[in-house]
Amino acid sequence: MAVYTLEKFIIQLDKDASPYAAGFYTLDDSSFTVGDFGSLKIKSIKLIPISNK
Repeated sequence: MAVYTLEKFIIQLDKDASPYAAGFYTLDDSSFTVGDFGSLKIKSIKLIPISNK
């Protein structure tokens, strides 16, 4: 069973990037990296829309 927490936050876009449409998103796997000592870090954020099923 998946548990989701919804939080509102603001993402700074690149200068020429198109804005994301309003909605619900999840982070793409490519947004994560392993940092020093095995810690999980978020690098550049890539969002994937969550479909309403």
